[in-house]
Amino acid sequence: MIKKVYITECGYCVNDLSKVYEGYRKEKVNFPANCVIIEHSTEGWILFDTGYSELIYKSGLIGRVYNVLNPTFIDEKDNIKNKLSKINVKCEDISYVVMSHFHPDHIGGLNYFNNAKIVTSKGNFEELKCSTIHSLIFKNMIPKNIEGRIDVVEDTHTRLKVSDYLEGYDLFDDGEIILVNLRGHSKGQLGMLLKRGNLFFVADSYWREDEINQDIKLKLIARMIQSSYNNYVNTQKYLKDYLASNTEIKLIASHEIVTDEEVQKYAREDFNIEKLH
Repeated sequence: MIKKVYITECGYCVNDLSKVYEGYRKEKVNFPANCVIIEHSTEGWILFDTGYSELIYKSGLIGRVYNVLNPTFIDEKDNIKNKLSKINVKCEDISYVVMSHFHPDHIGGLNYFNNAKIVTSKGNFEELKCSTIHSLIFKNMIPKNIEGRIDVVEDTHTRLKVSDYLEGYDLFDDGEIILVNLRGHSKGQLGMLLKRGNLFFVADSYWREDEINQDIKLKLIARMIQSSYNNYVNTQKYLKDYLASNTEIKLIASHEIVTDEEVQKYAREDFNIEKLH
């Protein structure tokens, strides 16, 4: 079972809301790259995404274009390796890295974890093998031996019905960590449902809560970033439907700001969670 959960930010990007969403005035805001660190009683240490790393500045022409369109900030002290060191965890201690998808704000630190099994979906793996510019997969961030370490959830884990529209896979067959297909932003994006903690990490199913709570729409350029905008919109509908039947669940997206006060509200006697700075 899960012993402890940490939420931490590994870098951030800055975007003008008026360029991302319809109906917004010009306002530049930070979008953190959230990662989740889990200590499991029998399976060891698990990561959900790895955030940005300094490799974003060493990614050639595509990296320079990315930084112009999506200004990115990451210091060495904020990468996932150094965040783990604050809780006395070494990179070799990580048993599993669950990848929601393979964009640079999620895979920046993947090369640190040479001993870990990399868990992802069939759609993500297919996109990794046959990536295009639209896939936004930076090759310098992908471990050379990744194919031999990939664990495709559809092939190896128990399939579960999460809702009428959402399907998931029990990572350890103990009901603690359910990986859920949330297609749209990428071909095979995965979310992570921690049912006992009432937390659902939904990756890039939305970038700001306004998309879910107020039906704010993306502008054309932001729509074009999605693997399938129709699936992106449908996934948001499915999440809202799930919340209507599971009001105790809190959604957390990869790029929303999660405060210490919010994290403290999620903690309970049987669910230990902390914000790691």
